[in-house]
Amino acid sequence: LRGRRADAGSALWQTRICRHSLTEKKKFSSGKLRAETEDPFSKARLLLLAAGTVGSSTGFFFALPRLLGSVLNGPRAEPISTVLQDLGINFAAFAFLGYLTFSDFNNIQQRETAKAEGALIARLPVELRSKKGKVSRVKLGDFRAERQQRPRRPILCIGTVDFCTSCVESSREIAEAMDRNDILVVPVPNGGDTAPLYDAVKGLPYVAMPLEGSDDWGTLLRQQQEQVRSQGLDADKGLTVIVRKNGRVATRFLGMPNWQAITGEVSAREKMGMDTSNI
Repeated sequence: LRGRRADAGSALWQTRICRHSLTEKKKFSSGKLRAETEDPFSKARLLLLAAGTVGSSTGFFFALPRLLGSVLNGPRAEPISTVLQDLGINFAAFAFLGYLTFSDFNNIQQRETAKAEGALIARLPVELRSKKGKVSRVKLGDFRAERQQRPRRPILCIGTVDFCTSCVESSREIAEAMDRNDILVVPVPNGGDTAPLYDAVKGLPYVAMPLEGSDDWGTLLRQQQEQVRSQGLDADKGLTVIVRKNGRVATRFLGMPNWQAITGEVSAREKMGMDTSNI
């Protein structure tokens, strides 16, 4: 009997290990596939465009002495029309390829910035209180699809304590829809007395509070405020950042979020049979 129990326990343990290995393999494969389909192709294209830009510019500058020789009727000078044609072709190629190189470089920089921002958001620690009052400390990255926690859509409300409190209180009217549509409200105050905010989040299981003392939260606040001010906007109005379940930032805007519109959009997509796992 003891032998059978030991064998059953060993089999159960091996089954758990296999499941864990398959899960980790799936996560690794999806991340590796994303990297292989984005980074190498874009960098290779940028390299080809840059090489074409350098080549066309070189051809343009090498044609200038030929043009000078044609104008001065030098020995073995080519017709001016032929030289001007070569100059025009090289200049057009240089302008076109240079524009494509500049645009592609900016797109790569934007993707790298978005990846860095996504990695920072994934590291942000929060405190989540369940309906039974149990407090758990997790990271926002744990709420991504195929992670340990229930997949959710973090929505960061960044601003004054009054702004964050208003965002939380306005969501209480549709609390059931917020929780049903996997919304995770994260109020991020930029200073002041947070006691009213903590009172407002009581009894709301879809609200997670930032863990105090985290350097990552300070970094996020500085980045978001600098980005808003660089666009000539007023950061004091409050900023809302909506994050998809896959961890990427979907949109950001000034002011309070319209919770009814957000939850209604998710519900509408579900009724239409559309995929909502990565929105």
